[in-house]
Amino acid sequence: MINKEITRAYIDGEDLDNIDELEDNPEFMYAVLKISKDKKMYSFCSLNVLKDFNFVLNVIELFNKDIDFICLVLDNYLSFMEDFNYNNIYLLLKILSYLSKEDNRYNNYNLILKDEFNKLFLLNDQFNYFLELFNNKIVLDYAAEYLYYYLLNKENINIDKYILRNYNSYEEYLKVEKECYYNLISKYDISLADYIINNNSVFDKIKNKTYNQDNFILAKEKDEKLILQLLASDFFHYYLVNSDDFGQRIRGYELYYYLAKKNNLLDIIYKYDTPEDVDYNIKEEELSLQALRTLRKLENIMVNGLKK
Repeated sequence: MINKEITRAYIDGEDLDNIDELEDNPEFMYAVLKISKDKKMYSFCSLNVLKDFNFVLNVIELFNKDIDFICLVLDNYLSFMEDFNYNNIYLLLKILSYLSKEDNRYNNYNLILKDEFNKLFLLNDQFNYFLELFNNKIVLDYAAEYLYYYLLNKENINIDKYILRNYNSYEEYLKVEKECYYNLISKYDISLADYIINNNSVFDKIKNKTYNQDNFILAKEKDEKLILQLLASDFFHYYLVNSDDFGQRIRGYELYYYLAKKNNLLDIIYKYDTPEDVDYNIKEEELSLQALRTLRKLENIMVNGLKK
């Protein structure tokens, strides 16, 4: 318990016998700052006080309107931290909550924060690890969001394409929006999936904001056209290289539509392309062994191409 009379005496500049001891006490020096509201008192703090986590956190919260001052307080604290310290993450998140994103210091602190997280990733990149380390929602929320994007990048997942290629309409997607994300994330990290789905503040940040009722259909059509263009390019390139296997009897586009019909893919192909005079009745039993091998390869190109 801090003695208010001694605190007031210190603020008023009275002679005190134990002044060195007082200036080495984080709780006392915070009380001095809180009562006096005089930031100059910070300069009397001992090194022990300047690197005390609770003191630094309280001072940042107390003077959060004075950005220059709280940045100085944090910079001093960080300069004394020779090794990684879990408290750094919370203090960095706290300072970022007060800084404008247009402030150059925001980017600097954000880079430091990412560096601190990367040190943890070297040890473990599963969310359970962070749940064991931290008992603070601010830190865990940030960790969940950071790990989500880290996961997308690591696994080369395009969430926009994932949604387009798994749902036929925007209404269908919205009905199972959280389930969609849970199913995707839980393939790689169940604890991360659980945390994100059960914390709306995190889910609202990471959920898809690209699509709406108006643009979903257009985006899906554009994506389907792109898939078909890439598929046709791969298909006909392979056919041209190996066309001699079929002699002169079977043309490439006939193989294309024959295999589409065989694999029940004509609907999506016809959606953007309606051919004429196509023979869908190629007799595989009349093909040579080499032609059959090439046909199987073309069939794999088609089926796998539409799964992309």
